[in-house]
Amino acid sequence: MVKVYYANELYHHGILGQKWGVRRYQNPDGSLTDAGRNRYLKNTKKRAEIQDAANSLQKEMDKWTYGVIQNGKTYSYDDDSIKDVNWNKYKTQTLKELSKTKTGTCWDFVNYEYDKLKKMGANPKAYMMVLQKSDKKDDIVTHTFVTYNDGTDEYWMESAWWPKRGNHKINSIDHVINEFTNTYGKNKSYTLWEYDPSGMDGLSNTDYFDGTQQKIVRNKTKKD
Repeated sequence: MVKVYYANELYHHGILGQKWGVRRYQNPDGSLTDAGRNRYLKNTKKRAEIQDAANSLQKEMDKWTYGVIQNGKTYSYDDDSIKDVNWNKYKTQTLKELSKTKTGTCWDFVNYEYDKLKKMGANPKAYMMVLQKSDKKDDIVTHTFVTYNDGTDEYWMESAWWPKRGNHKINSIDHVINEFTNTYGKNKSYTLWEYDPSGMDGLSNTDYFDGTQQKIVRNKTKKD
């Protein structure tokens, strides 16, 4: 059978059994129906589960070392041994390696946090921030970080940038941008990329950096 639709006719496709003017989750006085209460409790429980899991993850990350593992040796930013790292041989670690070494750069941290938050159902997003300090091409400051959502609110999880470590409730990604530019230069050019870090292990500096440049979220030049 062929169905014919005419442009001058209005069609409505609703939910089977739904009555006009009847809300599924609210009574006429605005109070919740039984279905509404069940839905609210379910969402509230899920939100609490995400918050608890995210806080536990943050506590885990707070104990990690910010540094690099090479030839079985730890090179840490804390004791300045990081200057001895051979960056030509640097590779991001696998998630399995990170769970054992508990040491990494912000790139490693993001890979690990993103994976854990995704499994929680927290809708994580990973970002790469690049700020141009001067007119010299290579005079830049970079930082990667993760945000997540508990179903109601957005949070910035920071583990590698010591002064900002913690789970921070934010209204938008601009909160993180402002923290970064206030520290490294308000009137500098910058670009913020959103990227999916899944599978980005075993990569060199150049390959990882290039891999983050997937979607520009913010871009500011000196003249802006």
